[in-house]
Amino acid sequence: MSYGRHVLFLSLLAASAAVCSAQSGNFHFVTFNYPGAAGTQGLGINDSSAIVGQYTPSGSTYTNGILLQDDTFTVIDFPGALGTSANAINDADAIVGSYTPDGLQGLGFLYHDGQFTTVEFPGSIATAAFGISKLGQIVGYYADSSGVTHGFLDVLGQFKTIDVPGATFTEVAGINSSQELTGTYSGTSGLYRGFLSDHGTLTFINFPGATETSVDGINDSGDLVGWYSSQGTHGFLDRNGSYTGIDVPGATETICVGINNNDQIVGLYSDAQGEHGFLAIPVP
Repeated sequence: MSYGRHVLFLSLLAASAAVCSAQSGNFHFVTFNYPGAAGTQGLGINDSSAIVGQYTPSGSTYTNGILLQDDTFTVIDFPGALGTSANAINDADAIVGSYTPDGLQGLGFLYHDGQFTTVEFPGSIATAAFGISKLGQIVGYYADSSGVTHGFLDVLGQFKTIDVPGATFTEVAGINSSQELTGTYSGTSGLYRGFLSDHGTLTFINFPGATETSVDGINDSGDLVGWYSSQGTHGFLDRNGSYTGIDVPGATETICVGINNNDQIVGLYSDAQGEHGFLAIPVP
């Protein structure tokens, strides 16, 4: 599975979503695929169930960003970029993501109210934006001149570095209205571990028995989603330390990326037919 999270002209191109559904455990799963794509990923969701993500065109190594709303896809591509990924959307329909300029390292972007703005940590060689709160606060990661990766928080253009102490890699992937931050870090072992930062107070997130854990999304209740590695790759939901594994029926790998305040979860999975986006809806 190629998970593009670690990697705006708004196109008028739109296409109907190709969907199918299944139910397993506490969730009803809806699969979505961009028509004709080699692979599709769901990466973010807001409280109106608008979904953002990316797809890979057949025969291409670069991705295009997508917005899926009312069963219709709209392609989102930063002007002149080789590739674009739409990573998160808030309730004001502000979208953040990352793009690859021709011949340059990746940069982040914000699209809001018809305006496109590059998000770039000052002095960095690469930046990616992964999350945006209702208040417009942006989180992500950047690489410094030595190539070391750090998390960041951007509040109205004022950037702050977020690092887990002792980590060699830190990525902030999600933020909620209380400005709780969540993400993933690694140390000298190179294994991924999840974390939650509540205004600087760190809680480490590790799915029980897993060799690796990555945390990618958080909602206003503090519920976390991500993936863990244990005899394969599986999604999970963490409610205040109570973990639930999430696997799309028939999938060989599942990754949960975003969660909204209605407890709807968006992500991606692989099966014998390829890579697909999914929406998991709680069963009453």
